[in-house]
Amino acid sequence: MQYGCVGNKEAITVFSTLEDGTVVASVPDTLLMQPRDLVCYIYLEEDNSGVTVYEIMMPIIRRIQPVAGTYTPQQINNFNTLLNQFNALIDEVEDMNDDSQAINTQLQAELETLSTSNFYVNPTDGNLYVGS
Repeated sequence: MQYGCVGNKEAITVFSTLEDGTVVASVPDTLLMQPRDLVCYIYLEEDNSGVTVYEIMMPIIRRIQPVAGTYTPQQINNFNTLLNQFNALIDEVEDMNDDSQAINTQLQAELETLSTSNFYVNPTDGNLYVGS
């Protein structure tokens, strides 16, 4: 079977199953979210050719999504993708924080060493020296 919205130039192919003598094929969620009527083409294929044997028009009455909503597989997939990207960013920030803490510890140790050192400027060449 193939489903499409009235006015679309392309249809989505859905494989059907036979259950207790009834052909079953689910309408894709993405089509049910559009405010246009659907058309179903029953397409029979044999060897390398096929033919559309029925065309069924299905009016769609648009309604709002329930608050405690059910979500389409695409919406769930999009959410999971965004959640994974967000978690990856959190990991990067935590790694940067760990790196900055290590750098800070190293700088503090170097500053302590420098604070106990004697500095002087050589009047001959004007360079700054550490030591006596």
